[in-house]
Amino acid sequence: MRAWAGGLGAALSGGRGAQPCVRLVGVRCDAARTAGASGRFTSSSGQSRPPVSRAAAADACPPRAVHGAAEDASVDASEVRKFNESAAHWWSTNGPASALHRMNPVRVAFIRAAASGHFQLARENALRGLRVLDVGCGGGLVSEPLARLGANVLGIDAAEVGVKVARQHAQQDSLLASNEGSAEFRSCTAEALVAEAQAGKLELFEIVSALEIIEHVADVQAFLRSLASLVKPGGLLILSTINRTAQSYLVAILGAEYITRMVPQGTHSFSRFIQPPELAAAVEKAGLSTEQVAGAVFNPVTHTFALSQDTSVNYFLVASKPESATEQEQDV
Repeated sequence: MRAWAGGLGAALSGGRGAQPCVRLVGVRCDAARTAGASGRFTSSSGQSRPPVSRAAAADACPPRAVHGAAEDASVDASEVRKFNESAAHWWSTNGPASALHRMNPVRVAFIRAAASGHFQLARENALRGLRVLDVGCGGGLVSEPLARLGANVLGIDAAEVGVKVARQHAQQDSLLASNEGSAEFRSCTAEALVAEAQAGKLELFEIVSALEIIEHVADVQAFLRSLASLVKPGGLLILSTINRTAQSYLVAILGAEYITRMVPQGTHSFSRFIQPPELAAAVEKAGLSTEQVAGAVFNPVTHTFALSQDTSVNYFLVASKPESATEQEQDV
């Protein structure tokens, strides 16, 4: 359910914003295009991290009725319908998701570098064997490259049509088939996975990512609580979204939706954009600690994205879960 204009907002910007990053992660975007080689990530205890079960992950989550409205409080049905309608265009590099395709190298490389720094692993091996949950995976634009780099990825999305597109595309990915990573997809909500984890049916994840989705959920704090509950103690939550500034309104709404019409009108609501300090406070309320905030800007000459101190439109936030987190703390 990731928004097309999450990348489009930055694609139309290029200025230096007023909000500095907390700490930038060094990223080489060319690394994100590289297929992952063989190898397994081993924990400090010497145990290999188990992959996501292909059979289990291919199934949908239990029916929504089992979990009820309270558990799925973050889901906005109108947003789900919106992304179901446009799901067929996810992998079209010249379609409405074209800017996200351009943004993808920096997103994947950012996640890889964050994992490298946090888990103290060589960058080329940083994702191998890690369990990664990609929430709001859409057509799998981020899930597939992470799997090529050796991660065992479970992508979930409430928009069922996009999940079908992601699953079909991954089955045709020869690079993915040739390494030890895996990419599985489920039409599911984060809240449903929390219920599975609490029932002992799902192992938690070293990395949970939610990119260009938080501005589309109905209840941000409830959504973050669910994400935090799915992060393994000592693991990472990686978010990206759009800031709420005059520049983001001009770029992501006025520019992208009404002037260039690169995305359908009504894709975004300015009131749902969230500023970095607000997001950091909400993340910490969910029991995590903010580690990094960094902006992403588009170069109109090279048509590429890069990390920047400019967080005025698009930005990343990385938060960690304490090693000592208990089950009670996970249900903040």
